[in-house]
Amino acid sequence: MSHRVLKTFVPGLVLSLAALMQPILQAQTPTLDSEQWAMLTLMNNLRARYGVAPLQVSVTLQNASQWMATDMATNNYFSSRDSLRRFSDARFRAFGYSYSAEEGIAEGLANAQDLFNQWMTTCFPNSIGGCSYLYQNFMREPGYTVVGIGRGYNANTSTKWSWTIDMGTFKDQTISPTSAPPPVISNFTSVPSTINAGSSTTLAWNLSNATTVTLDNGLGDVSYQGFKAVTPTKTTTYTLTATNSGGSTTAKTTVTVNSFDTQPPTPPVLMTAVPKSPTQVDLSWGASIDNVGVAAYQVIRNGFVQGNVSGTTLSYSDTSVVASTTYTYLIKADDAAGNYSASSNSLSATTPAPTPVSTSACPAALNNTFAGCYFGNTTLSGNPTKTTSDPQIMFDWSNAYVGRPAPQTNFSVRWQGNFTFSTGTYNFTTVTSDGIRVFIDGAKVLDKWFDQSPSLYTASTTLTAGSHLVVVEFYNKTGLPISYLWWSKQ
Repeated sequence: MSHRVLKTFVPGLVLSLAALMQPILQAQTPTLDSEQWAMLTLMNNLRARYGVAPLQVSVTLQNASQWMATDMATNNYFSSRDSLRRFSDARFRAFGYSYSAEEGIAEGLANAQDLFNQWMTTCFPNSIGGCSYLYQNFMREPGYTVVGIGRGYNANTSTKWSWTIDMGTFKDQTISPTSAPPPVISNFTSVPSTINAGSSTTLAWNLSNATTVTLDNGLGDVSYQGFKAVTPTKTTTYTLTATNSGGSTTAKTTVTVNSFDTQPPTPPVLMTAVPKSPTQVDLSWGASIDNVGVAAYQVIRNGFVQGNVSGTTLSYSDTSVVASTTYTYLIKADDAAGNYSASSNSLSATTPAPTPVSTSACPAALNNTFAGCYFGNTTLSGNPTKTTSDPQIMFDWSNAYVGRPAPQTNFSVRWQGNFTFSTGTYNFTTVTSDGIRVFIDGAKVLDKWFDQSPSLYTASTTLTAGSHLVVVEFYNKTGLPISYLWWSKQ
């Protein structure tokens, strides 16, 4: 859940007597945790994509934002008016910032990536049925030069986390990220380390110098805890990750589960095997029954294991198939003790031939910008209706405008460009309605080629230093046509 409130303070406005009588708080040099610095990086990466100068952390706005985030968390409220009955303009002045500024607040989000993703995609309907992305515009507004990023926590509230982001137009005293030693995990154990199936154990740890602490296997954030009770159904290794601005430290402990279960699950029933496209077959099946519980399902294609899904999942999309090929599928169930069911019935599916694609009239890939090729259909076929040069893929075609390169619905686009990367692992993030595919140097890294409402996806890939060809294919059939792509280095 999040909320954004914009309050602009203009120097020279007459404030209330109470506000004028409040002393200006002494500016103290603040410190930011790793998630606060991460949010600054995400915002500056976005601004760079639009050619906007990066933000710096203002001492006064950081103190104001941290006070507000802590105040919301401590007093369990969500409002632009703080517990002292001040709105943002009075609070900015109280902390020594007497220039034009705005404020955004959010709650219920533990990390910077989740907050950034939500603010990028939150739609406020406008008067003609399209979207106004107020949060996104707030983060990339070129008039702002400094920012404060506050983050508060209260374990006794339902939302737990509160955020406040204050943006200002005047650059006053600023601070930069400082290098800190990574956290130290002195102990991470499970007591007891061996249990019988159905019993519980306690994970316990001692550490120092960490701002965020997480456990894997779906346990999530445990920053304000020193132990966690767990009931694994099979022998499980748990990883504890402690993070601060200086880096991350991990430790592992294994819980051994003694199982006396020898009864396998009943065979599942494979109900459908549908060729969704030349490169995708969708499967669905009926649930197996087990005396203890089904732990997972195994997908078998042409006699070989293709993949595994959890015991609560009854579908699978096979995206490694090729066009014009017949595949035969089976499903098996297994429990936590490693007992496998007999195979399900088999079903076969034949993928269709690939859709002919005409690229002869499309421009060649550009350097550090995209060459766009628009088609008046959803299949990227025939002659393009228009070609463009697009510095980035950040389009919301739901609003009518003169010179629209494609119809409002039932169109498709191919973008291709050569971009320079340094060596590392990159997250490629998209927002799409309907289908989207992303290729790097000809290799498909993301494939969501189906009708859907606006959805967010992220795929990771490792690149070497140099120029790489990025190709994005998109189609819209009905609804609001939206296509975004951005990337960031891990």
